[in-house]
Amino acid sequence: FSELHTINRCFIADCLQLEDFKAGDVIVRQGDDGSVFYVLETGKAMAKIKLPDGKVITVANYERGGYFGEIALLTEGKRMASV
Repeated sequence: FSELHTINRCFIADCLQLEDFKAGDVIVRQGDDGSVFYVLETGKAMAKIKLPDGKVITVANYERGGYFGEIALLTEGKRMASV
């Protein structure tokens, strides 16, 4: 977000809502509709996808400042992974 002009950062900050999750919680689930974008303020998260053969693989790791959910939000599509 550092590339954004200060006014734009303030506008985005005004739209944010704080949500708390516990270790092991599923924040978004692969295949669900996506209408929310997440930014990690603290903690860590992993994105996992389930392959057609049933195998689950980790495709991304997120730490403070990391974000996810933007693809489904921007495309009005389904979640690509579970986080």
